[in-house]
Amino acid sequence: MAKLTAPSVSVVCIVEDDIVEDEDEGKDKPSGLELWSLPSVKRSKQDIDNVVDKLKSRQLTAVYVIGHDVHTGSRAIAVSKHLSVPVAIFHHMDYRAYKPFQGKNDRKQLDHQKNILKEANIVFAIGPKLEKTAKDKIRGREEAVSVIKVQPGLAEIEPVEMPSCFSAITFGRVNRENTLLKQINLAVASFGRAAGNKANPLGEDPGIVVIGLSREELDTEYQLLKSLVEEHARRAVSIYGWSYDNNRDNLFEELKGHSVCMMLSIYEAFGLVGLEAISAGVPLILSTNTGLYKAITQPPPDGLGITYPYPVEISGSLNEDTLPHSDIEEVVKHLYAIATNKDEAKRKARELREKLYESWTWENAARQVFAGLEDRLKSGSTEHSM
Repeated sequence: MAKLTAPSVSVVCIVEDDIVEDEDEGKDKPSGLELWSLPSVKRSKQDIDNVVDKLKSRQLTAVYVIGHDVHTGSRAIAVSKHLSVPVAIFHHMDYRAYKPFQGKNDRKQLDHQKNILKEANIVFAIGPKLEKTAKDKIRGREEAVSVIKVQPGLAEIEPVEMPSCFSAITFGRVNRENTLLKQINLAVASFGRAAGNKANPLGEDPGIVVIGLSREELDTEYQLLKSLVEEHARRAVSIYGWSYDNNRDNLFEELKGHSVCMMLSIYEAFGLVGLEAISAGVPLILSTNTGLYKAITQPPPDGLGITYPYPVEISGSLNEDTLPHSDIEEVVKHLYAIATNKDEAKRKARELREKLYESWTWENAARQVFAGLEDRLKSGSTEHSM
């Protein structure tokens, strides 16, 4: 966004003191981009005062405040009211859709999210699924709130050739709360079932990596995954389980070296992990109930109208210890297809990557945001920020 703004406009990112890495402070930033680290405070007035004082010290006049859904939406709304400027909210998750899959039954969370979106002047919805849910949540306020779909861009990852040994990777928190939602157990069990086939369709020494284990329970969660993959393979299988790495370069380096990625969520508002796999040219087995799948396959203007090669329709099970046979069979089918024709799978992955790169860029995403903000940004000649 900062690269597209006029010289008189700054994009200010406000983060909490405790989440700024030392390396972030020292990184070169594009002209027009500022990173402010402000203390996290519970009192709204103090929070507003901190922002206002910082704006004054930098001699900036705010023209827009942008918040991040339920995470910072309320703070953004409070600051915008104090400064008498419009507020935009990025909508990137739908509590109503996914909270039941976590066993949550809290109406207050649903109302909180709805109220935040209704107080915005603009809602930027990530992908086609969230565009629809955003419109549902602002019913009765359509004249006051604009909903604009924003399509995330592909990550800048240089693809590599297929590894000699078949290797799968999957992402998602392994804790019990997310078992049904993220379907990590399905990915691990399906890989075990495929690896245990005595016809050996995956070849020699296949392995799987699971990223998303908690640092506090890493050993316990790893042993559970190890037992699960071996139970379904009926033999020893190579499996690693790691925590998330905050260094995106390290994460992308790991991702691009695998034969296949699995994103099997029973629900995913969009699915940036899947988009990163596509960015890396890695074949992706993708749940059909994801914003990413809809954005690829639905006809324009909702999507690109592309036929997806490895889709799976996930049934899920309310019994966390039981995985539907049909779900496993669908995933195994795609694992076999990729493993037995690696060159074809890689070609399809790279072709999909190239098609998406034609329009799915972060510059285009920023332009979609500016399409909603441009009238406000064009007004005035003093130094502005958003």
